[in-house]
Amino acid sequence: MKTRALLLGLLGAACGARLATPPLLFPAAEAWRASAEVGLEGPLGSDGRRIVLARRDGSVEALDRTDGRSLWRRQHGLGQVSAAEGVVLLRAEDGTVARLDPTNGRVAWTSETRVAGRAPVLLDGDLLFVHGAGLVALSLSEGREVWRAEDGADVSAPPVAAGARLFVGEEDGTLRCRDRATGVTRWTLKTRSALRAPVVPDGERVLLGTSDGRFLSLTADTGRIRWRWKLGADAIGAPVLFGRRSVLFATLENVLYALDRGNGHLKWRAPVPSRPIDGPRLSGSAALLACQEDEIVAFDARTGRRLASLNAPAEIRTPPVLLGDRLYLGLRDRSVVAFGLDLTPSREVKLPRGPRPTPPPADAPERGRERARDPVLQP
Repeated sequence: MKTRALLLGLLGAACGARLATPPLLFPAAEAWRASAEVGLEGPLGSDGRRIVLARRDGSVEALDRTDGRSLWRRQHGLGQVSAAEGVVLLRAEDGTVARLDPTNGRVAWTSETRVAGRAPVLLDGDLLFVHGAGLVALSLSEGREVWRAEDGADVSAPPVAAGARLFVGEEDGTLRCRDRATGVTRWTLKTRSALRAPVVPDGERVLLGTSDGRFLSLTADTGRIRWRWKLGADAIGAPVLFGRRSVLFATLENVLYALDRGNGHLKWRAPVPSRPIDGPRLSGSAALLACQEDEIVAFDARTGRRLASLNAPAEIRTPPVLLGDRLYLGLRDRSVVAFGLDLTPSREVKLPRGPRPTPPPADAPERGRERARDPVLQP
């Protein structure tokens, strides 16, 4: 029976007809809770083994992700943490960046970038990108400046690296594609207001939720608009790719969308109970969305069906961090909490066979060939 089920699953995957049933996730048991005492400064970070947090008293602390015990705590001054496997970084508002040893919190190097801002540093391979009132690339190994952007406006959205390209959203509404290695501008696309959400790379295209009520698909090499979808409000947070065709993103009209990445057609949309705090996170075929004030809502990423929800013990302060079967949140009661998620597959809901034609709604996607009527969106 197990062999037969495995063969059927492989056949379904090969035909593109089925995606795995989403996990149950909730109810989720509180695995641990740790006090942040004076409160959190910025989002949580994780190197995979530890949850790293910056406190408002200028200290940085690492917690064991399994039980919440404190592994180290050091005074480094106010800043925003970011982390990846083997790396912890602290960025001060004046642009000073420090690399910390994740095992003990000691400083490995510091770099004075002179790029003011409060956004965490972006890590990508051997390079770090510090953005805000400017943009600087540093080497990860020693903090040496590799290049500094001499053109463009202040950076308002987290940069995203994809291969040899770096995509940067700017305060004047420009999406700028730079050469990752040199910082040289390859192309620009002008939108109507400051970009806040990062792009998501998708092969030879990039997908972007704007702050002027649009969701765009662009060619990665030239920035040409392939299709666009009109929204009732701004997009928030990073979109996520799901399966072979879908992109999921949240908007401030309290809606979670799924569009077809190839043509921009609506797959589904689902109302959410309140304003999203950030973009969705995926746990298998479930999409989790954090909403004000204290609710995490799970949806079936295949259909948009609401699965379940979780109420945090206090108002959510930081975007969620999802690692395997654990969900980590920073709360406004000055605590960090970890929930254990139930990854058992939920009861299967039979999906209709074949594609379902969707009648075009009032906000149907505008095609890339219609760009000439909208000169502000010309690349």
